[in-house]
Amino acid sequence: NILEVGTTNGNITDIDGNFSLTVANDAVITITYIGYLNQTIQTAGKSNFNIILMEDTQALDEVVVIGYGTAKKKDLTGAISAVDGSIVSSQSVSTVSRALEGAVAGLQVSSVDGQPGMDMGIRVRGVGSANLNSSAALIVIDGVPAQSDNPLSSINPNDIQSITVLKDAASTALYGSRGANGVVLVTTKRGKSGKTNISFSAKAGFNSVGPFDLGKIDNSKDFYEFAWKSIYNSYRYGVNGTGQPQNWTTNVNNPNYSHEQAAEFASQHLFNYINKESTFGTNRFGNYMAYRVPGAIYVDEANVSGVPAKTMTGAYLVGTDGRLNPNAEMLYSDTFDKVLLDKNYRQEYNISANGGTDKVDYYVSLGYLSDPSYISNSKFDRFSGRSTINSQLFKWLKVGANVGFSRTSTDKMGTTWGRNAGSNQGNVFRFINGFAPIVPVYAYNEDGSYRTHSVDGTIYNSTAGSTYSPIGETGALYGSTNIAYAMENDKWQDVADMLTTRSYAEISFLNDFKFLVNFSFDKNNISQVRYANSVTGAAKDQGGIYRRLTNQTIINTQEILTYNKDFDKHHVDAMAAHEFNDWRNEGINWGSSYELIPGFLGSGNFVGRYVNARGFGGPGYGDDIERMESYLGRANYIYDEKYYLSTSIRRDGSSKFKKN
Repeated sequence: NILEVGTTNGNITDIDGNFSLTVANDAVITITYIGYLNQTIQTAGKSNFNIILMEDTQALDEVVVIGYGTAKKKDLTGAISAVDGSIVSSQSVSTVSRALEGAVAGLQVSSVDGQPGMDMGIRVRGVGSANLNSSAALIVIDGVPAQSDNPLSSINPNDIQSITVLKDAASTALYGSRGANGVVLVTTKRGKSGKTNISFSAKAGFNSVGPFDLGKIDNSKDFYEFAWKSIYNSYRYGVNGTGQPQNWTTNVNNPNYSHEQAAEFASQHLFNYINKESTFGTNRFGNYMAYRVPGAIYVDEANVSGVPAKTMTGAYLVGTDGRLNPNAEMLYSDTFDKVLLDKNYRQEYNISANGGTDKVDYYVSLGYLSDPSYISNSKFDRFSGRSTINSQLFKWLKVGANVGFSRTSTDKMGTTWGRNAGSNQGNVFRFINGFAPIVPVYAYNEDGSYRTHSVDGTIYNSTAGSTYSPIGETGALYGSTNIAYAMENDKWQDVADMLTTRSYAEISFLNDFKFLVNFSFDKNNISQVRYANSVTGAAKDQGGIYRRLTNQTIINTQEILTYNKDFDKHHVDAMAAHEFNDWRNEGINWGSSYELIPGFLGSGNFVGRYVNARGFGGPGYGDDIERMESYLGRANYIYDEKYYLSTSIRRDGSSKFKKN
């Protein structure tokens, strides 16, 4: 695997070891291969390299987790990448999936909306299914396939021992069709023999928008001045003084009007030029006037198209020199990025203890994470705990248990009715980047003071005419919706309690045989509450509340018989297993509309019983049961540590299909 350090840019070699990779001029690349020492190379000034990797004899004997077992790295026949837990825990991320970004060649992670605590989509070696939504890799945690939502977000990254990514058919075959898009094996930590070791870590920082500059006009002064220049050019150089796209040409050598005429026209008609010389109306400014101009006179036009907008005389907002009038007094300067984006404090604390003897080992941990987004009222909190114990009761019997618990609380933008906002009024970045800096978040009076309501307090700018303007009626926002009000008053919170238990008993007999019994029991309780206000947005004039309770129970059992034998130059190992999986999901949801007291979420506050909750839909109930029974096997033969033969087989029976 070849990877440009500090990026996700990577590639793999062909069968002869050749590769091609486009990198930055001063890039550093790392070359890794199982069984060999990693090599780092500076690329500055060079484009061709002759690279020889040195054999890592110690690494060859390292054991990695594979499907339903372990194997030495030197004995692997499939495409597998292993990630040490220290790489995951060293990063300040809320979910393990985000930590894998750039850590494994051929692994792609993506996010729909960037919500903190939301698992990233994981794909191995691209899309492996005709259905894009079914191309995600299978997640396996401590040997059990994950079936809950966001399984990796419930795990404390500090509790992870290692992550193994199975990439090709040879390595994923034991997982059947579920492993067709790759498999990610997550192994949590266990105790180590020796004295008790206590570890504590604390991380703190801030989440904020990165310091990038897209060349965006972010203030009203520049916006008005650039608009003035646009009108000036259109009037002076456009065909017949118009800027109609179908007629546009450049008459630089033969302008329609003199500089003085065009400058005067642009200053007069800054708010009502609509690409016509003698017909005027509201242009893209939407009549928004962010300044008071002393001495200005606002005149109605006779020839109006659409919503009227007045012409300025006496004094101009932007003078004939194309500059903002120095006497203009700013009335408001709030913009959506100033209100919706924030710099929030992130904190994470973890404490763990492990130790043991040659007979018993243990590991316990507690963790807390508070990860607020840089978007207002969006955050993720997680409290987690884990306890693991393993005991060699007899020479022939080993038992152990692994119990994990987490409570996650996710506050999402209440304006989005799904993970993908879609509509303009539900997309925070559409408001931040789609509105000019002259459009205010709040509604203003003529003197620049906030417009207020006796009950609701400060009024938000949303409907036509919300904000005063001497030019004319100001335009409405998308769907007369102000996302800032919705984000301040709407609610979407998911609280999930997740309990995972793993227990096992392993019997050794006849020297070369082992019989392992695994039992796992997972319990997930998820509570969701969503509220939409009655002032603006999807539930305008009504208000709506929605609640959903989900109860998941997952039982998995595995019985695994293994055989391992070395003689002369031969090595043989085999595995035969049976697996049973029972998944139950019970969910109930209900909603109501027509709130009596704005913002009060008690069910008695909504009088629209047994009807659809505005913006959310109607009530429902579901009880699903899925079962799968599987038989699988694997056999490996190695001769003289040079020649390898491996075969795997799996047969599944699923309740999703009709009985044969």
